[in-house]
Amino acid sequence: MSAWKSLLRTVTADLEEQASSRTLRTGYEWNGTNPLHVVPYRSFGTSSRVSFRGRVLIDRGIASGRDETPAWRNLSDTMKRLASAELARAEVKATFRGESLDITANDEGYFEAVFSTNIPGNECGWQSAELELVEPRNPQLVRATGHSLVPPVSAEYGVISDIDDTIVRTEATSAVRMLRTVLTRNARSRLPFEGVADFYRALVGGLSGVAANPIFYVSSGPWNLYDVISDYLEIQQIPVGPLMMQDFGIDRERFIHASHDDHKLSCIRAILDSYPSMKFVLIGDSGQRDPEIYEQVVDLDPGRILAIYIRDVTVEARDAAVVKIGKTLTERGVTMILAPDTVAAVDHATKKGLIAAM
Repeated sequence: MSAWKSLLRTVTADLEEQASSRTLRTGYEWNGTNPLHVVPYRSFGTSSRVSFRGRVLIDRGIASGRDETPAWRNLSDTMKRLASAELARAEVKATFRGESLDITANDEGYFEAVFSTNIPGNECGWQSAELELVEPRNPQLVRATGHSLVPPVSAEYGVISDIDDTIVRTEATSAVRMLRTVLTRNARSRLPFEGVADFYRALVGGLSGVAANPIFYVSSGPWNLYDVISDYLEIQQIPVGPLMMQDFGIDRERFIHASHDDHKLSCIRAILDSYPSMKFVLIGDSGQRDPEIYEQVVDLDPGRILAIYIRDVTVEARDAAVVKIGKTLTERGVTMILAPDTVAAVDHATKKGLIAAM
């Protein structure tokens, strides 16, 4: 491990340990000094089972970034996000379609409310639930609205997309450049890839143009950066969808408790298992093993994948390995497009009848 990476891991671990110990000490003994927030995460469900997720956090004074926000302020806000002040064991009441559930958040402040329900076909789509902090009690109501996507009956297929270097320039193939981008830029100053927003809107519309195909985002990034990614999608007018990230779980040996491959594969399998009759389009990049993960998905769920689009962000040696995977997938009846831009993906999707002509 390089010296700078070892130092970064140690410093970040110290931040996490300090934040966690502070939170665990306060917990139900929160003294009311800082505002509390129920932070909802976009989730997904079915007509019979709907999930709402979120986290209870203590406000750390993180401002919404602007185009002109200096790098030092973005860095400060990013470090505050990474060293989140979560409220351990907080109690939240979730109310959905007249039914209420009381949920206790875990030690990291995360919670999930799962409702058994029966949603008529004409009422599918985005569902909302009221989330209210019950304990610790607060002089002012702490509420938020959670959202969960139930794919409509009009959906022709689903889309599962990576984030870093797929829809947003992160330069994950270079640790130094990636850290500079992630740490010193905000949702407004991070750069999109040309044509992504139009292509994703076309995928959501499908061949009919009005299919309302569900789109799911799967990232190995930490939940701490959820607001940045969520804001980025809206700012760039990229269709929003359920977002699956992971607990940062920093220790001195590694940044994330689950491996990149295991986390992403688990998330993708959870999505496919939730909609067993739906087929999917997979989108990723060549930089962080998306081709290998997607190949496993094809093996585990044959006949479910309509096409795979991989943004080429790597050197020739890596491209050769990706091309080899593409040839193997072709033998299994799945086309994988490796291209440096969005044009080739649009062309293939149009010819395959996945989207209307753009």
